[in-house]
Amino acid sequence: MPTAVRSTTPSGEERMSAMDTAVPLPGTSSGATAAAPVTLPDTPLAREFPHIASLPRSTLESLAANKDPQYYSALIHTEPQIAALLQQRSDLLKKVRELASRNEEQLRPPLEQTREETQRWFLQATEAEQVQWKEEERRLAEAHRRFAPPALLAQLQQSTAKIYEQSEDLANALVEGRTLPPSLLAAGRSLSSTSAPGSASSLERDAEDLTNADQIQTFTKAFLALRTAYHRRAMIEERWRRDTVRVD
Repeated sequence: MPTAVRSTTPSGEERMSAMDTAVPLPGTSSGATAAAPVTLPDTPLAREFPHIASLPRSTLESLAANKDPQYYSALIHTEPQIAALLQQRSDLLKKVRELASRNEEQLRPPLEQTREETQRWFLQATEAEQVQWKEEERRLAEAHRRFAPPALLAQLQQSTAKIYEQSEDLANALVEGRTLPPSLLAAGRSLSSTSAPGSASSLERDAEDLTNADQIQTFTKAFLALRTAYHRRAMIEERWRRDTVRVD
């Protein structure tokens, strides 16, 4: 009895596409016509694999004696369940290829644009690291030096000397009978903790409106504020020099 089986190839897809190619099993003749259906015995082989159980005994014996994997593959692919699974696999592969092609058409342009933007930003970051970051480090080091303990001590010394000179100039102006400089009076009032807050320009305008009667009182307040600030800063400077002031 001739039995038509599907041929196999190394590729699973080509094997499924060539399933209709006739590959004769051992012990069968390709020129014979299909025999009438026969009643199979009630055996486990007939119940689970009726397609194989319906083969002639000679064909089964030839398959058992022949160790060629091609014939075993051809026999397995003639099983309807296997053929259905292979067909499902082929349909799934086709569907996956269609989805992949559609996704590539839709997603490739934005992905290419994102890759170009990422490359551009990466180049800018690399350039900034090589050029701009060195400049930022230099500025940071310069700013750190301004707030280092030696720099703070130098600023304290300068401000202390400036306040001392302002207080001396204010005292000399009073002794010599000159008009009290408004800028010095404003400096003294700005350092006084009891004076009302205000800008330096407003304090100078108030100092220009003073009369001779209250010059002594105004001088006393401004001079006291200047001298208090001077002695306070001089004391801090002295303690700093003796390492009794801690700057974190």
